[in-house]
Parts: sequence; C-alpha cells; structure tokens
Amino acid sequence: MRRIFQGPLVYLLLIAIIILTVNMLGSSSPVESRTLSYTELLEWVEADLRSDLGETVSEAQQGMTLDQVIIQQNVLIGRIEDSLVSEPDFGTYYDIRCILPSEEQFYTDVNAIYTEVLGRSVSPTEYRFEITTRLPASPSWWVEWLPILVTVALFGVLRPGDVMLSVTGLPYDTLRGVIGLTGDGNGSLREFGIQYDQLDLKEDG
Repeated sequence: MRRIFQGPLVYLLLIAIIILTVNMLGSSSPVESRTLSYTELLEWVEADLRSDLGETVSEAQQGMTLDQVIIQQNVLIGRIEDSLVSEPDFGTYYDIRCILPSEEQFYTDVNAIYTEVLGRSVSPTEYRFEITTRLPASPSWWVEWLPILVTVALFGVLRPGDVMLSVTGLPYDTLRGVIGLTGDGNGSLREFGIQYDQLDLKEDG
C-alpha cells in the first residue's frame, strides 16, 4: 500500500483533485447575460426581423439579434447572432433571459410582428431565429472527465515491468491511445515499459 502512494501518484492525485474542484466550482459564463422585459424582447424580435430583411434599424437596435431561443414553461433564454456562447454551451449559458406572460402569448405577439412587417402570417418554423422548448442534453461532468481520471489512476498505480490485463477484451478507443495500442505511443504506458495483455470475450459474453 505504501508503494502505491509514493512518487508520481501523489502529483497525479493532486491533478485529479484540482480537476474535480474546478468542475464543482463551475466555469464562468463567457458573456454577461442580460434580463429583458417582455416589451424589450418583442422589440428585439422586430429589430432582428427587420435587420434580416435588410431594412435600416436604429443604432440602438443594431445589436438586437436573435439566433436561437429556448422556452421552458414561461422562461425564455436566447443566444444572439455571433454570440460568444457556443452552441453546445447554449442552455447552460445564454445572452438574454425573459419571463413570458405565457408561451402562447409569446407566439401570438411574435406572429403579430411578423404579419405587420411581412404582410402575411407565418408559422414558428418560419421565424428568423431557431426556437425549441427543450434544453439540449449534456453529459454529466463525471462522464466527460472519466477518461482523464482513469488515465491518472493507471499512470499512478502501474510501474515499469508491470502488466496491465484487460479481462473484458479490447478497451474503448480513448484508452487504447493511453495504453499505446494506437498512435505513435509517445507518452503511453507502453513507452514507460508497462506491458499489456487482454482476455477476449466469448461470443456468449
């Protein structure tokens, strides 16, 4: 037991602790989100539409763009065009937020704006911004960090001359590079003199 907690493993464990701490604290938003009143939100919708049509908008309206919105219950969050919030992060982070009177009222008012500007009624699929009522799915933090934590554990426990034995066949692709089964092997377990062997699964499992 004493051998395991000596040398490089101490530093690797510290790295793991730092990773977990940073993740628990959470990363900061790349933008400072803005809370809009419902009236202001409708002004954004109209300004975005007129701008997309090539019409001249006032200087105050030039930054009023919409790329994507998510509505859950009566809360709308939005991502503007050329946002610093990436698409995968949208939902966790956002540029604007607004409390709606109701989802139905929002559609009614947006349709009224589009009818006034375009001269015809449109469906939500024709809006100049993408709209959804479901937050994008994102994996749990431990799923994202699991390959790193496994790598830390392997480099901390195994020593040159040891044999790593996989009893469930070939490991998943991320771990293959760590072991040295794929790629040039630089920085892999194999480069550090750690051998690998595996027991293949039978067809019946």
